[in-house]
Amino acid sequence: MKLRATSTLLGLLALTAGTALAPAAQASVSVKPQASLQKLFDAYGNGGTGDRWTGGALVASVALPDGRVAYSFGSTYLGKVNKNGSRDASTKRINSSWVIQEKSGKLSNTLTGASQADFYPAPGPQTYYEPSGAVVNGNTLYQILLLKGYGDTTDTATSTIHADVATISLPSFKLEGIAHTSLLNTHTVETSDQEYPVEWGAGAVNDGGFTYVYGTEQTAFGFYAHVARVPAGQLATATPEYWSGSAWSPAALASARIFGGANFGYQHFSLTKTSAGFRVLTQGYPAGGTYHDIIAFTAASPTGPYKQQYVMTMKVPPEGLGLAFHYYPTELPSFGKGKSFVFAHLMDIGAPGRTENVKNYRPLFFQATVSG
Repeated sequence: MKLRATSTLLGLLALTAGTALAPAAQASVSVKPQASLQKLFDAYGNGGTGDRWTGGALVASVALPDGRVAYSFGSTYLGKVNKNGSRDASTKRINSSWVIQEKSGKLSNTLTGASQADFYPAPGPQTYYEPSGAVVNGNTLYQILLLKGYGDTTDTATSTIHADVATISLPSFKLEGIAHTSLLNTHTVETSDQEYPVEWGAGAVNDGGFTYVYGTEQTAFGFYAHVARVPAGQLATATPEYWSGSAWSPAALASARIFGGANFGYQHFSLTKTSAGFRVLTQGYPAGGTYHDIIAFTAASPTGPYKQQYVMTMKVPPEGLGLAFHYYPTELPSFGKGKSFVFAHLMDIGAPGRTENVKNYRPLFFQATVSG
């Protein structure tokens, strides 16, 4: 995936003076590599004969009712890894896939469409689906898909056209269909400096009988988060309600900014329900920080108020990876315990480095422990 000043950089959001965020909490965090998951994914990606994932942009990690864990990837490399660590010359890149982890901990298979095409087939020419937040209700998995449209060339996408939702039956993991939602094209908080409408689907989480869907708004001065909700299990059918700052409203124009400010970030962020409320992981340029900072902030409810809890500065690039960068910090809720949680972010060096070394387009896994 390429970095762009339009759609990819439409997401989140950091903490700056003058935003609606609560004061920062006093907390610190220690971060170390999560060696077992790293070894697991590296061995799986390196061990195929052309039929499996060798790396990709992790956008969601979902616990399934039968004890398995499903990992959703956007841009995905398939194929065979050579002994020198390079991807085979015939390696294929698609826009969506899943990797399934069994109850035993083993990564069992890579799920794609027919003939190793996108798991989510494009609805028309010059378009593709970029997967985003996912939730499970009963024996159904729902995932929000951002429909992207290509520009003049096939490697540069315009901003999101609209948000759809995929329905997947469990435990078979069969894609039952893709439907349009009512969550996009709302021009929420339409102001003179707004460059795009809110792009819904940055993250999703279940709570109290509802599915909460987050969106990002870009203005000339900053990036802001919004939240809407629908009854759980009705992402494709219900009319959304939008948080106005004090109540839920059916009017999209009533949607309030719940956090954000003068900042850059990414369209996706990780949203996790914890024993204390909700935790968001995102990336950007926090005040006094750098692009390599991953920001964690928390709230007692999906609507906030949100407060910055800690900042994790990642050392990028790691030794031997050259001019690499990272994005899409994603929490893996199945592996969290108490004040510790596990997250991943994608390591990317850009073409042609992605094929020269598999590590140049593969997630890195970390364990974070919070104190204070």
